[in-house]
Amino acid sequence: MAQIIRTYREELPQCCLIGKRYTEADAHPQMQFAPLWGQWFAQGWFAELEKLPSALEDAYIAAMRQTDTGSEYWIGMFFPSDTKAPQGFSRLPLGPAPMGTAWIQGSEEGRDLYAAEGDAFKALQDAGLTPAGTWCFERYACPRFTTPDENGNVILDFCALLAE
Repeated sequence: MAQIIRTYREELPQCCLIGKRYTEADAHPQMQFAPLWGQWFAQGWFAELEKLPSALEDAYIAAMRQTDTGSEYWIGMFFPSDTKAPQGFSRLPLGPAPMGTAWIQGSEEGRDLYAAEGDAFKALQDAGLTPAGTWCFERYACPRFTTPDENGNVILDFCALLAE
């Protein structure tokens, strides 16, 4: 069972997400955008981004928002705002902006980690952090997400831009 183990406020610097943009047309009916991650690893797209200098952190990012026309979903990494996207990738300018972060601890098996995002959103609100209703992020930070603890649990960062 996944649980929220930490909530805090941080600042998303002026930056850009370099990656690929997807819409509902790209989503799998049951698994939504999850199969796209396998494609990223199979195609070596993260390896391409990791060749760029100056990634802002050692983390892969899923950026999500709802628009008037449906869901928008990006996969990529955060870079300084002046970083050029390699061929085949796009840039999403972001920040600076306040951001609330909740650490979701749980097992990646059975996907309970991802089902807890509603709990993370509520935990941010309970901590006095008001999500703006715009961008939310899953931050797969190394080593929190990549190195399971003795119980097989990892930590997924759920982040939301905050209302001022």
